[in-house]
Amino acid sequence: MKLSGKEGNFNEVKLKILELEKVDYLKELNKQLDEKKIIQRNWAIKDIQSILDKKKEVIIYGGPGVGKTVIMNELVIDKDAVYISVKSKSIERVIRYLVNSFGLPYDCNGEDIIDLFEGFLQSSSKHFLIDDCESNPEIITTLLTIEKSNNKFIYASRNKNILGDFQIEDYGISTFDDGEIQEFLKINEVKVDDFVLTDLTVASQGNPLYLYYFTKHQIKPLPKGLVDYQSAIWRLPSVDHKEILSCVAISPFPITLNTLRDSYKLITNKECSPMAFLEMLSEINYLLKKKDLTYEIFHLSFKEFLLDVITVEGIADLYVREIGNTCFKNDEMVCATVLLVDVKDKKIKPYLFESAHILYHCGYIDFLKSYYMLLLSSTIYMMMW
Repeated sequence: MKLSGKEGNFNEVKLKILELEKVDYLKELNKQLDEKKIIQRNWAIKDIQSILDKKKEVIIYGGPGVGKTVIMNELVIDKDAVYISVKSKSIERVIRYLVNSFGLPYDCNGEDIIDLFEGFLQSSSKHFLIDDCESNPEIITTLLTIEKSNNKFIYASRNKNILGDFQIEDYGISTFDDGEIQEFLKINEVKVDDFVLTDLTVASQGNPLYLYYFTKHQIKPLPKGLVDYQSAIWRLPSVDHKEILSCVAISPFPITLNTLRDSYKLITNKECSPMAFLEMLSEINYLLKKKDLTYEIFHLSFKEFLLDVITVEGIADLYVREIGNTCFKNDEMVCATVLLVDVKDKKIKPYLFESAHILYHCGYIDFLKSYYMLLLSSTIYMMMW
């Protein structure tokens, strides 16, 4: 995310906020899933639809990579639906996005927008898909208190315990059974003998994300479980590839190609031609998600794994500083300030307020904590600057 040059420009900030509010997350999700080979789990769709025929809300739950988001998307094919992940978003940002989905003019903020949302719901019959609920239980609590009228709300979470005292129908998403494992291998054109298939079934426990890794790298002996497979995957790339993946994982937003390449050169002190760098990216493309010359880790579970590795090794701050400095040099001020505020780099001082404004309206509440600690504490502020 850029501000307008090193001076910053508030009107430019407003324009960027408006652009972000026009993003159709469901359309983006459909594009991502269209590129994947999906196992149709019609029995789960039928079961959940049966619940929705009687109830207005349901929470589907299951471990990382089990396919919750895929099933949510399958539920609303050819329906009037809205999708949003609540990860790192404020209540106001989520509600405002849901309100904007109606395409009607309005003029309110704060708590009033919740009342407005309930009013819009009275004359609609949409399906609202609320993903990554475990990351922000407060938002889910707010949504659960809203009168749903004729609308359907489908929540997805790694666990169902986030509901607290609220009693709504829940549905657990199971891992693949033997037949689905075989079908997954078939559509991904991976052939294994019966002995390997038996071992794979036991080791993977039917987790689709584990099986995806297996289709890309058939590690022997088979790691036991998803975390062990991710550890094994991490041992495969070259050091250069690991540097690239670490940069992508550390970046708080999808990282631009130029910033990724410049960060790699800064960290490794290696010159790399544009074509050579693209070739390196292509060799690890199964671990990356590309959109409009920006890159991010292909799955949240693997990004979490990489961040844990970098943090445990004690090198996270190094990447934060180098990528933050590169973002600053490339005039990507919001990303630069998010990265550099925690390491107390004084050059981002002039951009704190504008960056905080963008982050608030985009709903990146996790990143705002460091800003508020700085801006609201005069003692810390003076010590830093």
